[in-house]
Amino acid sequence: MMTELLFSENFIEGRDWERKNYNLNTIILKEGQHSGKVFIILQGRVRITASVALEGRSIRPGFKELGPLDIFGELALFDATPHGATVIAVSEVEVAEVDARRLVKFLQCHPEIGCRFYRYLVEVLVARIQGTNQKMLSLLAWGLKSHGYTNYLD
Repeated sequence: MMTELLFSENFIEGRDWERKNYNLNTIILKEGQHSGKVFIILQGRVRITASVALEGRSIRPGFKELGPLDIFGELALFDATPHGATVIAVSEVEVAEVDARRLVKFLQCHPEIGCRFYRYLVEVLVARIQGTNQKMLSLLAWGLKSHGYTNYLD
């Protein structure tokens, strides 16, 4: 789906999206900031992290790694809230940076691509929600066990 979008004759590099390169350990998106962009990884890998307060300290666990043709920053398509996570290059990375407003307009003008794109996006988001739910339940079970509440576990 991502290659179909980026290489559509009506979605032009330099006008609708830009190629950007990032070095290892470079922050691409910063939690709490707003970019208004959607990112598609062309080459390389990134790690998604977020700040977590723990006993008066802030730690930054990694949630997930993404690679070629994966998308991040996609919530910019739906609202203008700040990013909820930081994205860091874990290798040399090349991304397509797409202005969210331009992408929405393009998808509205090209409904055949728009339909496939939004279906793909729903599949990505559902998989992420399911993974998050599983991690949350595992952490809940670990917390209950570590505090001696094993009677709550079936």
